[in-house]
Amino acid sequence: MSDDHVPEATDAARSADFVLRPKGSAVLGGVGSALFLLGAVTSLDAGPAFVMGLVLAAALLVVVLVRPFMRLTMTEITVHNPFRRHVIPWPAYEDVSSQWNLVIYAGDQAIKSWAIAAKIKRRTGSGVIGAFSSGAHRERLNETASAAPEPLPGSLPTSAGPAAVFVEQLYAEWQDLRQKGALPPQSASATVCRRWDALDLALVIVPAVAWLVVLIRG
Repeated sequence: MSDDHVPEATDAARSADFVLRPKGSAVLGGVGSALFLLGAVTSLDAGPAFVMGLVLAAALLVVVLVRPFMRLTMTEITVHNPFRRHVIPWPAYEDVSSQWNLVIYAGDQAIKSWAIAAKIKRRTGSGVIGAFSSGAHRERLNETASAAPEPLPGSLPTSAGPAAVFVEQLYAEWQDLRQKGALPPQSASATVCRRWDALDLALVIVPAVAWLVVLIRG
């Protein structure tokens, strides 16, 4: 690559931003929380304890089903799980697996993505137990062999197998661009950053405390 193309490649790399979040879970959580909030509004006569209980249930659905995601850029991977967020710089990334959920390996850490789960495939005539049989287990492992969807809006992978392929593809692209000098420098000793998510905590703690206060006061 000539030097004339490096700035263009750098700009494109910096703008790469992919958010993986299953739409089904997000919609389910959003609809469920909206119904709980509607129930709280229409049940004001039932007492504050009942109302705050519904608000707390709505908040839990948002935290557990709506907010979890995995974000990939050309500098890092962000895994947002309920109440916790992990940021994995690409230099710290080592491997990825997808047996049950997508798992990112960095050093001695195995970071599981709450949002990206493997598809459980039930073989015909095998019943519910068949979904957890050794044959189904092999199918989940083989899922990683499928090609990841093209990184276009609305077509990003949201199950563990294709998502693992996508992560590996992006990692290979990051390595290529880094070797060409098209990315900002990153420390080879970069480590995983773990922190509590303030918004998730606030969404649950505030209504939970209010609910407990109402219960205690009777």
